[in-house]
Order: sequence, then C-alpha cells, then structure tokens
Amino acid sequence: MKDYQKIMPWTDLWSEDFLKDPREYKQFEHCMINIVAKAGAILQRIEMADHYGKDYSLALDKAADQRALAIIIMSALKAANVHPDGVLDIEKEIEADLVRRKVK
Repeated sequence: MKDYQKIMPWTDLWSEDFLKDPREYKQFEHCMINIVAKAGAILQRIEMADHYGKDYSLALDKAADQRALAIIIMSALKAANVHPDGVLDIEKEIEADLVRRKVK
C-alpha cells in the first residue's frame, strides 16, 4: 500500500483552476466524492436488480465493478496523501485492523 501511495502520479489529473482553489481540503474532498460516486454506481445497479426480479446477474458488471473498485482504492490512497491534517498511514491502519479482527 505504501508503495502505491508514494508512486502514483497524484497531481497529473488536476486542472489549473482546481489547483488554484485556496481551500486546504479540496483534494481530500474530491477523493471522497470519487469514492462515493463509484460506490453509488455499483449500488445503483444492485438497486435496479432489487426492483426487477432479483436477477443480480443483470445488475453485476464485472468489468465496471473492477474499474469502480480500483478507483475507490486509488481515491482512498490519494485521500490519505492529501488529508488536511497530514499524510495518513493507511497500511499501518490496515495492519492494526487485521490484528483487532484477529486475522493476523
């Protein structure tokens, strides 16, 4: 996780106008919006299946879900890098959570 957190080209995708915005939390906020939007897209397909015969095979789209989950993970790593209070150690927290859950 830390390696991905360090090597991804995080600032290559921001517009000049976005980068000029003085809000300290703007990048963190944008990452969180991406996470919610991609999770929402997956949930919207599942919601449609709930109303149209419970055929989840029609709702699930492996390629779209794979892409959405990748964006969620990348956005979470980006959010950890741009948190307004400083860089968050996601890998450390995952390891601590595994210990709490007695997985490791």
